[in-house]
Amino acid sequence: MAMRKSILVLTGIVLILSGCSPWLADHRPDTRKALPGLEHVQSFAVVYQHIEPDQLMPFDMVILEAEHYRAEEIEQLRRAGKTVIGYVNVGEIEAYRVFANQVPERWKLADNQHWPGHTFINPGWKGWRILLRDYVLDRMREKGFHGLFLDSVDLAAPWRFPKTRADMVKLIRWLHREYPEMMLILNNGLFILNDLVDSIHGLLIEELFFTIDQEGRYTVRPTSNRITLLKDILRAKTRWNLPVFLVDYCPAPPPQICHDIKRVSGLLGLPHFVTDYYLTQLYPEINVAPVEVQQE
Repeated sequence: MAMRKSILVLTGIVLILSGCSPWLADHRPDTRKALPGLEHVQSFAVVYQHIEPDQLMPFDMVILEAEHYRAEEIEQLRRAGKTVIGYVNVGEIEAYRVFANQVPERWKLADNQHWPGHTFINPGWKGWRILLRDYVLDRMREKGFHGLFLDSVDLAAPWRFPKTRADMVKLIRWLHREYPEMMLILNNGLFILNDLVDSIHGLLIEELFFTIDQEGRYTVRPTSNRITLLKDILRAKTRWNLPVFLVDYCPAPPPQICHDIKRVSGLLGLPHFVTDYYLTQLYPEINVAPVEVQQE
């Protein structure tokens, strides 16, 4: 009950910020703009196991693991008017990738302690771009994906490997040049937007409401952290007219508090998706069912 009240209190704060936002006035619109292409998306799903295309039809946009889908399935989604985005890990190599044994040790920075079998990669190596191109990007293009969801961008964040920031910027600008027809969505890239807003089409933020510890326990993010992150998100959205998407992780079956955060995100005007930690669940009772967003 205490956690639910904590989330609902944020609803009132959201309304205050929406109606009176002096802190937004200090951030005038930038002369650069995020690239167009995702403004129509009101609902979306992120799923990394194979889901039948018919189950994905309620969503305007789907972010998928490309290896799990045939070109015919991508075409089915496209014909239905869905925006289909493919997952690309630009900052890590996963041990299960078919090209993992082609990554030399000198490219590697450290193992990701939160995800066994994941290793951080220095994005500055030209060979890394070539592997991504040959094994991931060109195959997505051939299958008909509309765009790319760039994960592990925060490899270059101040709390990880800040010396790689310039190389991460170069890599993403390279993606924009080499695949100009593909829309680019940054995952957790608030820290690097100043450098990339004219090369991307959208931003996704994980865990605005919930966080998960190394033991897999779901906890509500502290209120002060939530408000700080929310301010940063709304500044970015306002400054660059940038489509921003939220993903939160909830246990199965999802408790009532997970329904509540969906309602709050509706008040924010930000498309929001709730799933499990491994991004295998659609939770249609939350994500597909109509959400009441009016004030009581």
